[in-house]
Amino acid sequence: MKKALLKVGYTCNNNCVFCHSRPLRRAPDLTTREIRRRILQARALGAEMVVLSGGEPTLRQDLPALLRFAREHGLQTGLITNGRRFVYPGFAAGLASLGLGFVYLSFHSPSRRTHALSARTDSLPETLGALAQLIRLGVPVTVNTVVTGHNIGDLPALVDLLAARRPDKIKLSALEPKGAALDDPALCPPLGAAARAIAAALRHGRARHPAQRFGCEGLPPCLLPGFAELNDDLIADGFTLFREAFERRFFPPDYRNRAKAAACFDCALYDACPGVFKGYLDLPDPPPLKPEVRPRSNSFVFAPADADRPGPDSIWLASRPYQAEPADFSPAEVAATLRRGQLYAARGGRHMSLDHGRDLIKLRPVAGGGRRYRPCRRNVFAPLERRLERLVRALQGDVLEVGCGAVRFYALLAAASRAGRLRYVGVDPELPRKRVPAGMRLVRSDIESFAAADASFDHVLLLRSYDHIRLPSVAFPKLRRLLRPGGRLTVVDGTAFGLVLPRLPADAKAGEFQHYRNHDSRQARTLLEAFGFKVLREIPVDPAGGNEWLLEAEPR
Repeated sequence: MKKALLKVGYTCNNNCVFCHSRPLRRAPDLTTREIRRRILQARALGAEMVVLSGGEPTLRQDLPALLRFAREHGLQTGLITNGRRFVYPGFAAGLASLGLGFVYLSFHSPSRRTHALSARTDSLPETLGALAQLIRLGVPVTVNTVVTGHNIGDLPALVDLLAARRPDKIKLSALEPKGAALDDPALCPPLGAAARAIAAALRHGRARHPAQRFGCEGLPPCLLPGFAELNDDLIADGFTLFREAFERRFFPPDYRNRAKAAACFDCALYDACPGVFKGYLDLPDPPPLKPEVRPRSNSFVFAPADADRPGPDSIWLASRPYQAEPADFSPAEVAATLRRGQLYAARGGRHMSLDHGRDLIKLRPVAGGGRRYRPCRRNVFAPLERRLERLVRALQGDVLEVGCGAVRFYALLAAASRAGRLRYVGVDPELPRKRVPAGMRLVRSDIESFAAADASFDHVLLLRSYDHIRLPSVAFPKLRRLLRPGGRLTVVDGTAFGLVLPRLPADAKAGEFQHYRNHDSRQARTLLEAFGFKVLREIPVDPAGGNEWLLEAEPR
């Protein structure tokens, strides 16, 4: 269900110690007419549910009318609330009768003293009474607890107290260092400590209350191993629209309040992880992030659906691909790869150690053909290969190639070396035996371990080796140091792709794969810029062409 979150004002009957909206408390609340206008805008933008928030939306006298208005216009409704007014049976029953479909209830502690310390009002009896009323009325309730220095020791008891009342979900959230939370440094526990306390509470809850659903927010998977599937932020919960009371229009929820550390670029979950709240990376005790470094496949495999269906000039795909490691590609990633036009047949039925230009035949969808594809007769990798050849011919000075393998452009580089135009160093952990002329040197090493003096090279090449670098947080700062002022970094690599084989490969194993990522040019650009490079040229993947992209950059 597509949800829109609409803040209706910032008036509140609590004064929570971590409130993000405290600086806005004096701003006027929206009028009934304006809220109705925004509800209609949300519907026009595709929302199926509108969730009102504040401040405290239950303080509005027009709340029943607003819920009725939304229902009359085909929208389901929800509230984000401290819940205190729901303790009154008539109020709760009245809103439930208007079809209230969701309540997100704030809860601070099973201790009356700690709850009052967090909300700055003695409201625990009202909050528990409200929860009881909502559950009795059948309104789905998610109870959210923000973990602070006040309640971090209360979480197992909190889980027991809430689970006994059987809400739809119990959610534990990391505190975002923002708004009122900045007033008291002791309020914000180190993120590692919060993660350990939340993980312990979740283990406790699952053991003691196996039927209870749980969620969490604000913690990266590396700090909450075993519970990544419980992520329950706005995007995960189906919110597609968000609007503060003071904003002129709706925006899609995003992760602009999150950030990633340098080590995050080493993580296999980098693209799926939203990161941590920005403020944590600036604290004296930064979060103990633990990147999950592991290889992954760069492709998934389809088998033809029926050999007798079309003629030899076209291929029908089976409905689902084979993957050596199912976690590598979600159904959404497979669909996105096909939309980007990255589907190929392999000459000879090979699935490993492919030379793209020699071994892959691009498949194009047949118009109106559903899952039917036809081979493309031209080599879609040739244009970028010709550009690379021109670049290599023009090289001069000291050149470092990372992940050189058998040295793809060996003849050109050897000729330039013999002529004295360049001095070449190739680095690869699995070098073949190869005699090279004076001026060329091959080093058996990965780039993380390679040693050379700073400012040693005029040009660094990563030609289809970017995705093979195990630790970008080590490699790219080093490459920046190795380049001379005005030096150039050239990176070429490819996105993931689909491969059609005559039969499913029985011998493919996840451990054989040597890729650590399948970035496109935008993602690679983000990485380079994070490590101090300025991108000068970007050639993204062309859906009508091959899956490869190019970036040229220099040290900033």
